[in-house]
Amino acid sequence: MKNKKKYIVSVLDKLNSKKIAVGAAVSTGAISVMSVAASAADASSNTFTAPSIADAVNGAMFNQILTQMTDLLPILLPVVVGCLAFRKGISFLKSMIMGA
Repeated sequence: MKNKKKYIVSVLDKLNSKKIAVGAAVSTGAISVMSVAASAADASSNTFTAPSIADAVNGAMFNQILTQMTDLLPILLPVVVGCLAFRKGISFLKSMIMGA
């Protein structure tokens, strides 16, 4: 773990020495994920910051997606059941023919 931190720090130092602004976000958990967003800095040392998608997403958007999924259930459920029944019927016929 210590070597990974040293490697990440050295990469960030190299990026900073080339006048590149780096935003790093590290999340901890079962799997550590590191995402680095890099953007070139202009001569006047104004850095570009990428907008976060978390600022634009709200709970109502997820509600609309859930509503669309529940609206599709009456259409998709008979299709899925029909496909499973057809597959089961073909399997049954195949086993009956093989057993004869």
